[in-house]
Amino acid sequence: MFDLWDVFQHYQIKEAKQATRDLRDQQCTERDAQAQELRRLESKIDGLALVTQALVELLQAQGVSEQAIVAKVREIDLRDGQLDGKMGRKAQACTSCGRTVHPRQRACMYCGTAAASSEGLPGVVS
Repeated sequence: MFDLWDVFQHYQIKEAKQATRDLRDQQCTERDAQAQELRRLESKIDGLALVTQALVELLQAQGVSEQAIVAKVREIDLRDGQLDGKMGRKAQACTSCGRTVHPRQRACMYCGTAAASSEGLPGVVS
């Protein structure tokens, strides 16, 4: 009787060890993916900072003051109704079906109703 019980226990221990290894491998894969995404986002931020600095320097070379630039940034920030350092609209409910429409979508993905347009830069899809 003990032999059968030992075999059963060894099987359960083996399965638990394998489940632990599988979970550890999954966590490592997720961690690697997150690290890669972090590097991608950092690179994108660096590029945007570089372009922003170039634009500010060009504007200042044309006689635009730093105060005017700051005022324009504030104006653009307030277009969505909040002074929060972000540009863009928030998700809204579809006027037809009531489901959430992401600000980047031109129409509700559930019923196809056109989303309300927003102010923004020409050529930039909001």
